[in-house]
Amino acid sequence: MQWKISSRVKHSVLIDDSDLIVTKGSGKHWSSASLLLYSNKLKGGDTMNDVVKEKEMMEIQLAGTVDVLGVPYAIINGDRSKDPCLDKADGYCDHTIKTCVIDSLIHTDNSVADLESYRKQVIRHELVHAFLFESGLGCESWGGNEEIVDWIAYQFPKMLQAFEEADAL
Repeated sequence: MQWKISSRVKHSVLIDDSDLIVTKGSGKHWSSASLLLYSNKLKGGDTMNDVVKEKEMMEIQLAGTVDVLGVPYAIINGDRSKDPCLDKADGYCDHTIKTCVIDSLIHTDNSVADLESYRKQVIRHELVHAFLFESGLGCESWGGNEEIVDWIAYQFPKMLQAFEEADAL
């Protein structure tokens, strides 16, 4: 099934069952979850085309979408210089718009040596938050405890390997 959302301008948007948005004529593909990031910046009467324009202006890069207990979450490549939520964190999960934003993590004198490995750990950390939120364990429960979320994100690859070795999946 597809729904067509027409805009007042040249573009139209198709949303299909995979929750993928395709803007006709622009060749752009985004999940509807990522476009929700920009809808709150627009005024009443704005169209989906305006949302697309806002997204292009902000130069946010969608890294992909992940199924979290049946709910699509967008993973966004963030930029610390443009996103104040990344001032004190390398990533964050916003369960209200089903999005995990991960900083681009540029090498500096103070950064860890293996940024690629660390970035994957940050993605796992934010996805653990998403799973906990979708399970009903948000900030008001132990699910908001950064220490346990970090532990799960850090240990999960080892746990997965052990489960695979034990043929427990």
